[in-house]
Amino acid sequence: MTVHVAVAVLINPHGQILISKRSASQHQGNKWEFPGGKVEAGETSRQALRREIREELGLVIQSADLLMYITHRYPDKKVQLDVYIVNDWQ
Repeated sequence: MTVHVAVAVLINPHGQILISKRSASQHQGNKWEFPGGKVEAGETSRQALRREIREELGLVIQSADLLMYITHRYPDKKVQLDVYIVNDWQ
């Protein structure tokens, strides 16, 4: 099973990057992550990115540029990360 995830690297005007720590009860708990989430059926990764960032952080993304794709296999699952650079939001 592959979990498709859209990820935001939010960089503010001072060059600071937003990261957060996963809850201990989550998969890969207590590890650092960039905000984002699963791509739902019928949506693009860019749509998922906008939705997840609005839900998690209350931010509206003005522009996002695809940085890279990363695929990683854990012992129990495989993830495909679509990583976006986000420099402009409200």
